[in-house]
Amino acid sequence: MKSVLLIGATGLVGRNCLQQLLSEKWVGMVTVLSRRPIDIKHKKLVCEIVDFDQIEKYKRRIKADVMISAFGTTIKQAGHDRELFYKWEVDYPLDTARIAFANGCRHFIFVSAVGTSDTSPVFYLKSKGQMETLALKIGFDTVDIFQPSFLQGRRENPRPGEVFFEKILGKLKFLFAGPFKKYTPVEASELAEAIVKKAANPRQGVYRYTWSDFQKILGR
Repeated sequence: MKSVLLIGATGLVGRNCLQQLLSEKWVGMVTVLSRRPIDIKHKKLVCEIVDFDQIEKYKRRIKADVMISAFGTTIKQAGHDRELFYKWEVDYPLDTARIAFANGCRHFIFVSAVGTSDTSPVFYLKSKGQMETLALKIGFDTVDIFQPSFLQGRRENPRPGEVFFEKILGKLKFLFAGPFKKYTPVEASELAEAIVKKAANPRQGVYRYTWSDFQKILGR
């Protein structure tokens, strides 16, 4: 059985990942690093409350066979503070990943976004692109990068714009064809299922997945 380190477990994708990981027979233990307690209890689950600004203090606990980062925020959630946004999107997951690697972890999975580029004029996509570039320099044997478009699913604190946008997209799925297929919205539960499947069966190398790849991983 394998041990899994998960960060971002209180978010839409991370919460789904955690629920699915705990149901998997190949998973022996899931360690969640979080700023606040989570409302799930399970014999396989260990939740460590941490300060990501001082993540080195917890380095003895940051050990696993595979690390999954489902961190995600928005500029609005970060109070329109680009520095804070960058911390959450890039610094925190990378700082944690470097410690995990130093402690023997060789498989890193993280959620990025479709259209990322470290030279993008769009700050969100540029930050995600820089995260991808820097992650590859750590030295993991396997890096799986999931690049979804709009995420659908039940959010803890849904924003009116997201609810409206999700309804509109549901009626416009026919537009996502050909080169636009990678922009197809994806259910967070489906994305999490694909992530968990890759966690169970790593292949050495660097892999990027968009919507069509999610479907292949899930056998659809």
